[in-house]
This record gives sequence, structure tokens and C-alpha cells, in this order.
Amino acid sequence: MVDDREASDIIKKGKMCSLFINDLDAGAGRMGAGTQYTVNNQMVNATLMNIADNPSNVQLPGVYKQETIPRVPIVCTGQLKLKP
Repeated sequence: MVDDREASDIIKKGKMCSLFINDLDAGAGRMGAGTQYTVNNQMVNATLMNIADNPSNVQLPGVYKQETIPRVPIVCTGQLKLKP
């Protein structure tokens, strides 16, 4: 598994790379009133918001270097469930 920071290192070397998140709705979404909003849900959402807010300076946990990195494309899949 490659995270955003590792993917940017691959891009720096001239190779193509992207971050692919499969079934985002299952890990970050709220399914309904019976679904709990867990710490894991919060961490996924916070990480995605961090990448969206500052895509050229993604920090690893506990590492706070100001280093500009290449932007990485993110592809997400999920299911949209509409209420009738």
C-alpha cells in the first residue's frame, strides 16, 4: 500500500503514480442513524481534508517538515445511495 507521501516520491523519480481509495463510502461515510461515527472514521476524514487543504505539503504523523512535494492524483470509488 502506498500513501500520498510515498506516491509523491515515486512521481519525483519520473514514474506515474496515484492514490486509489476503494469503497470510500464504507470507511468514511455515514450509512444511517444506526451507524457509529468512530475514531477511525474521523481519522480518514481528517487525513483526506488535510490532503485537500494542502496537497503539496502532506505531513506524516509526528513529522513536521516544510517540504514541497508533487501533487498526487486521488481516485475514489463508492456507492451513492439515494433516498426515495
